[in-house]
Amino acid sequence: MLKLDQTITVKIIFSFIALFLFLSFFIAYISTYFSASIYVLALAILAGFITVWGLILYLVKKKDEKVNNDVQELLSYLQKISDKNYGAVIKTKHFSEFLQIELLLKNIIKRLHKKDHKK
Repeated sequence: MLKLDQTITVKIIFSFIALFLFLSFFIAYISTYFSASIYVLALAILAGFITVWGLILYLVKKKDEKVNNDVQELLSYLQKISDKNYGAVIKTKHFSEFLQIELLLKNIIKRLHKKDHKK
């Protein structure tokens, strides 16, 4: 999971670098035809780019925190089950995929509890 997150982060960073370079070359090309006002336009585009970049990084960080919370909850639940605490409670909060895993795990736990109870 960590390797996947790093790969996505690297792709996002390289996408922004490519966008910034494209805008830089575009502004340099246009600046040959216009006066010094193009530099004001370049600064406005740069400010917008930095703002959007900061917003996206903030949103990605929040989403990462939510995923980590749900993963930690699942890991804690699995650890309790491995200690044969079949009454453990799990509550994933953020993603429906984790909810599906939670439901499947609960069904498996019921079967394990019945097998252990029969023995």
